[in-house]
Amino acid sequence: MSNFADLQPRGLLWTVLTILVASPAAAAVQSRPVDYQVGDVTCKGYLAWDDAVTGKRPGVLVVHEWWGLNDYARRRADELAALGYVAFACDMYGDGRTVEHPQDAGKMASEVRANVQEWRRRAAEALKVLTTQPECDAEHLAAIGYCFGGSTALQLAYSGADL
Repeated sequence: MSNFADLQPRGLLWTVLTILVASPAAAAVQSRPVDYQVGDVTCKGYLAWDDAVTGKRPGVLVVHEWWGLNDYARRRADELAALGYVAFACDMYGDGRTVEHPQDAGKMASEVRANVQEWRRRAAEALKVLTTQPECDAEHLAAIGYCFGGSTALQLAYSGADL
């Protein structure tokens, strides 16, 4: 008859094997920086997709908060890619500028919002970058954002973008 000490290693082995067999395959999220031009402004976006997904997939434009295109927006793009979308986190300020102080963030957001036509143009160009990616199904698009990003997504909708 076996005692408890004899069963522990075998039980642990079976537990580990069960977890490994039952776990889904790791997501193959890929990403790369994408530079694009809006007039005289060079923007530095971030594209994310899952290369385990074949064919074209819906695209999501991720518009950053007033801080600029930071790690938070990039992480959101990665999370969307893991769900099967192709996600493009755009750069609404240009040159990849980010700030950490609310006063600075408010100033940059206000500069963009001051000219609605230019604000919409920057957003439309970012959407165009997304739709030209080979992984993107340009017939199925969405735009998301928080705070400044949300108002930018709304500006795209107001301008008639096919979202």
